[in-house]
Amino acid sequence: MKFIHLRILICVIKIDNGNNMKNLTKKTQTILFASLIAAIILPLSGMMMAEAAPNENANKKALRNFEVEVLSKEIISETEIDGVKVTKFKQIVKQTDLPTVKDFKDESKEYFDFLVAEFGEEGKKLVAQEIAEFAKNRANAKEVYEIETTKVGDHSITFEAVTRDGPGTWANQKDPINMIFWYDGRSSEVKSKIDNNAPHSWHSAAGGNQWTFIDETGHGGSAFWSFHTQLEEGSYTDRYHLRIFNGGYDDHSGGFDYWSVGAVHRENCTPSCHTHYSNSWETSESHIKSDLSSTSGILSVGSINISNSGYYQGIYNDGYAGLIKVQ
Repeated sequence: MKFIHLRILICVIKIDNGNNMKNLTKKTQTILFASLIAAIILPLSGMMMAEAAPNENANKKALRNFEVEVLSKEIISETEIDGVKVTKFKQIVKQTDLPTVKDFKDESKEYFDFLVAEFGEEGKKLVAQEIAEFAKNRANAKEVYEIETTKVGDHSITFEAVTRDGPGTWANQKDPINMIFWYDGRSSEVKSKIDNNAPHSWHSAAGGNQWTFIDETGHGGSAFWSFHTQLEEGSYTDRYHLRIFNGGYDDHSGGFDYWSVGAVHRENCTPSCHTHYSNSWETSESHIKSDLSSTSGILSVGSINISNSGYYQGIYNDGYAGLIKVQ
């Protein structure tokens, strides 16, 4: 590109120095000179902008998934619940991509900035606590570890039915997976449908980072810790809060097609307690299912037992998840 600009410049200079220049009026010479300057400046400025653009975004680290290698996969249980086969696996995996503390800070920047802006000094303490907790867990991270996953249906989707506050079993378990989106269930599509079409005012949310494990190797894909997109109805201090984790594409006959999983809860938050769950997982699940029943672009709303019942953060989850078919 530089050579092309240079050749154009040389051609203009030759014209300027030719006999035709002598016959031009002063006004015409002025116009031509201004055009010459523009011819020099505009390509160079465009070239500089084009070269600078990547550098301008170099420090904007994209939120991303973290891949693992599946070393072994063993069936530990196989049951049929409400006519749907649910298979539990014990998987041995090797972490091939693990975030550093700096990665965690970069990927949490929007949330951390929100906490500081919203709560001031108390927000700074919360940020410091989260970074310290991540650093402690990260220091104990294992390269090879065991994880239990759930497969729903025949030749279908596989995931760990819980979220964690880091991409690995070294991180703390947080919320149960209690939503499954399918057909055109990509996380971006689900977010768009809820954000734009749901009767209640759902919108993009700030919240702590969480991941869940996705195994797409049965569909020719990879295994990875999936990052989320977030939505809320309400505000940070009093809201329904939904995280959506992108899955993949189930290409088997009668499968889920494009799918993702979600974790929804109701919470109240104050600077002193940070997060406090005031309702059950089922209350939140029922609320969003009711909302989606009246949402354009949602083809069906049902339930499916994914066999992850138990207590999460002191609140009981019954093991059922909303099953949402997205157009």
